[in-house]
Amino acid sequence: MTFKFKQFLVEDEQCAMKVGTDGVLLGAWSKIHDEENILDIGTGSGVIALMIAQKCKANIDAIDIDLKSIEQAVLNFSKAKWSKRLKAIHSTLQDYVKKTSKKYDLIISNPPFFHQSLNSPIQEKNLSKHTNTLSFDSLAYGISQLMKDDGRVHLILPTAEAKLFLNISLINGLYCTRLTMARPLPSKPVNRWLIELKKLQENRIEDEIILRDANHNLTDTYIALTKDYYLKLNN
Repeated sequence: MTFKFKQFLVEDEQCAMKVGTDGVLLGAWSKIHDEENILDIGTGSGVIALMIAQKCKANIDAIDIDLKSIEQAVLNFSKAKWSKRLKAIHSTLQDYVKKTSKKYDLIISNPPFFHQSLNSPIQEKNLSKHTNTLSFDSLAYGISQLMKDDGRVHLILPTAEAKLFLNISLINGLYCTRLTMARPLPSKPVNRWLIELKKLQENRIEDEIILRDANHNLTDTYIALTKDYYLKLNN
């Protein structure tokens, strides 16, 4: 399927994990400063990398364990106006940590998070959604090795998994400095945490976002966050 954003297109038919709200929410939520090098872990179709490229001038490396997803990301990157700054790499995070000497100003990831749920019969989907091949311990360690001392990490996770990952992050010297709790409707519980981590401990900034109102219309807050990307939203 082809998704048309305001400044780029994303095709995801080869990807086990399709373009979804989590990735778009993370890409829109991430605040960009003057980063030079950014890493997207588990890029899938490359949608988050493309969203980040739209609002910065950084070089962006995007890794994924699934070859078909990387092939899809390569195609999507090649069609973007920022193609020269985007690079898709077929690799596990564990292997990438061993073979690269690069350090990143910003690391962003919509990581696998299913710990105890049944595996899908589709192997590619297992790789994308389950932590079998990328545990939270490996993710936190890899991030700590790849980020600069003054770098940042941005992730999105379900509530229970986010709490677990924050505990694991502390063991690896990573501190939560910004936290946005997202709920789909006013009457629904928070189901996603948007997390910023740093190696330097700071006072944590916390807020909340509701995606849709009681009538299931997009809230003004969510529109303001995503209006630069979604075609249906006006500037």
